[in-house]
Amino acid sequence: MASEDRSDWRELCKQAAVETDLSKLLELTAEIIRLIDEQRARPVQIAM
Repeated sequence: MASEDRSDWRELCKQAAVETDLSKLLELTAEIIRLIDEQRARPVQIAM
């Protein structure tokens, strides 16, 4: 699941890199930040 989240925000970053509409760029940026914040809030699982 973590790799799925990672690819989600990376895909949004690709879209933001070429977005020319400022409103859409702001929406993409907000979503990227939200996804990264969610990922950081999850406890780290250490495989043993």
